[in-house]
Amino acid sequence: MDQSVAIILLNWNGYDDTRDCMKSLEQLVDPNFHVYVVDNDSTDGSAEQLKKDKQDDCYAYEWTYLQSPNNRGFAGGNNLAITRACANGHAFIWLLNNDTLVEPDSLTRLVEPMKTNPTLGITGSKIYFADSNVLWFAWWKD
Repeated sequence: MDQSVAIILLNWNGYDDTRDCMKSLEQLVDPNFHVYVVDNDSTDGSAEQLKKDKQDDCYAYEWTYLQSPNNRGFAGGNNLAITRACANGHAFIWLLNNDTLVEPDSLTRLVEPMKTNPTLGITGSKIYFADSNVLWFAWWKD
């Protein structure tokens, strides 16, 4: 079975955040991922800039740009990419808000428990306030 991860980012009028998130993904130590970026019908030039980034091959990993013909909201925009990722055979899906900056070992820490315990259906991250060590969210269940 393919053990790759589809990382899904939804953009709506937030190119700068999306770009920063995508740049942080270059630091991931686990190289077995593919990024899917969905533009949810932005009106601020984000879609055009993302298309240019794709054309200019701006990132050090493989990624797919998807354009939604209308704003489908959070679920609809993500589902567009999830459908593509599943069709491409990815074993895992990681939904990221576009204003997320990831740590280099984030992906490894999320996927490793799933690989070692096939009864797990979901893992999650600790989330910290930006530029601090103040914990914003954490959840754990044995």
